Amino acid sequence: SFNQSFILESQDGGLSWIQRFAGEGIALSATTFYELDGELIGHWNGQLVLVEEFTNDLFKTVELNPRELENDYITSIKKLGDKVYISTLSGLFSRDWEEFLADKK
Repeated sequence: SFNQSFILESQDGGLSWIQRFAGEGIALSATTFYELDGELIGHWNGQLVLVEEFTNDLFKTVELNPRELENDYITSIKKLGDKVYISTLSGLFSRDWEEFLADKK
């Protein structure tokens, strides 16, 4: 079931846009997305998600293991070199990029 939440995707630098509806398990209105090294990562309420694939009008996400972030409020995510830095209200955390992506539940 859909709740009319969607993201827009452009493959031509913003000249045209494709509407993509959210799949199950993701609340788009409360999710902030970041593009990190070609991957689309989202977060809300301490939960991290990876957008794995787009098919037709849908996209599929997989939850990443939040570990120490589970009950924290994420304020930003940035990739520098081979590290991902996650800032929260209680501090700054880092993970290796490959470990971050492999950290699927």
